[in-house]
Amino acid sequence: MISIQKKIKAENWKSRMLLQVHDELVFDVLKTEKEGFEKMIKSEMENAFKLSDSPGR
Repeated sequence: MISIQKKIKAENWKSRMLLQVHDELVFDVLKTEKEGFEKMIKSEMENAFKLSDSPGR
């Protein structure tokens, strides 16, 4: 969530994160930014934490 907010600010998105409840995030997204914003959010969420490739670690 913190990295998403930093990216929104650094990349000057007009869309905004409105709310976080447990594992859900709510955004207000401009139609013109929808596709790029979705890709950025998806990438940030998928790469939020690096999991070990080895079982049992």
